[in-house]
Amino acid sequence: MKKIFILVILFSNIITIAQSKKEQIITLENRIDSFRLALSSEIKLSNENSIKLNSKVDSFRLALSSETQARRKFEKIKSLQIIDLNDKLQENNLSIELLKKEKIDLEQELLSKGELIFTLQMEIEKQKSKIDSLQKESNYNAFSYTGSAVSKYNFDKLSFEGDIVHHKIWQDLNGENIVLFTKKNFELYVYHYAIKNGNVKKLREVYDIEADCEYDLSLDFIMNSIVVTDLDQNNYGEITFAYYKACRSDVSGATMKLLTLENGEKYIIRGTTTMPGYYEGQKNIDPSFYSAPKIFLTYANQVWQAFSGNGY
Repeated sequence: MKKIFILVILFSNIITIAQSKKEQIITLENRIDSFRLALSSEIKLSNENSIKLNSKVDSFRLALSSETQARRKFEKIKSLQIIDLNDKLQENNLSIELLKKEKIDLEQELLSKGELIFTLQMEIEKQKSKIDSLQKESNYNAFSYTGSAVSKYNFDKLSFEGDIVHHKIWQDLNGENIVLFTKKNFELYVYHYAIKNGNVKKLREVYDIEADCEYDLSLDFIMNSIVVTDLDQNNYGEITFAYYKACRSDVSGATMKLLTLENGEKYIIRGTTTMPGYYEGQKNIDPSFYSAPKIFLTYANQVWQAFSGNGY
């Protein structure tokens, strides 16, 4: 009986355990179904998200593709614009080079014309100076004293040095006046003789020299300055003449001397000639002129102005 009771109890427990296990299984199955349902919902949601994501990726890819194409198109346009700008830049550089060359040519032309204008201006100034000199010459030549072209006296009988390059002859209270202008090497001489009743008298002798010159040497009479006058109308003729001398290697003026001789007296102006555009001449009047008739200096100044501006 005891065994039966034990078996009944065991069977009851087994049934109880079996029922409990069944409930657990049911519970577990319910949980599994719930999990499957939740998983199915999650999978469905994930699929939906995946579809949305793929749609977004496709949209992004499409947008990126469009952006890439637009960028490529923009880059192509920019490349074409850069090429066009480079072409224009090369054209501009070429134009600039041409303009620079034209500028240089124009500057050279202007410089050449400027030099020509300067040369013409200098020539005009020289011509003006010559015209002024001719006008001044005509002014003082109005005082010239009528002389003779030929002397009855043989010049060879007169004492002088060098070769005769010019002479003047006239008659006054001293008789026949003969003035010889001579040169020898780098020396010049002026001799004033008066011949009356067969008697020969040397009234004055002038001498000058320009030697020991290592540069350009010049020494000569200014022929057009040699004029015989009787400015004070005392029946003694005066002879006025000028000469220049120089030893120079530049465009500076030459030494110039102007003399007036009358009846053995000598009056002189010393100075330098003017080189137009380069050098302004100087003039120094010797005190001897202030003891002579005033008209002598007036006339001498006219002669000086007529010839001192010619450079020589």
